[in-house]
Amino acid sequence: MKVVLSIRIDKELKEAMEKIPINWREEIENFIRSKVRDYLKRKFLEEARVIRSKIPELEISHATLIREDRDAR
Repeated sequence: MKVVLSIRIDKELKEAMEKIPINWREEIENFIRSKVRDYLKRKFLEEARVIRSKIPELEISHATLIREDRDAR
């Protein structure tokens, strides 16, 4: 489903855009999609950092745990 998003731009800019053979709707939509994706990445990464900071540190190294798991097979 598509919705309409309107913006106001200078008349000169609009005239310049009309002279260039670019699909402006697609370009603008891709730009917005990219900005939303970048914002969500930063937001989720920050949330993960907060969650990770609340997890207590292990007293044993990760390498030791992996080695024990592999040796148990």
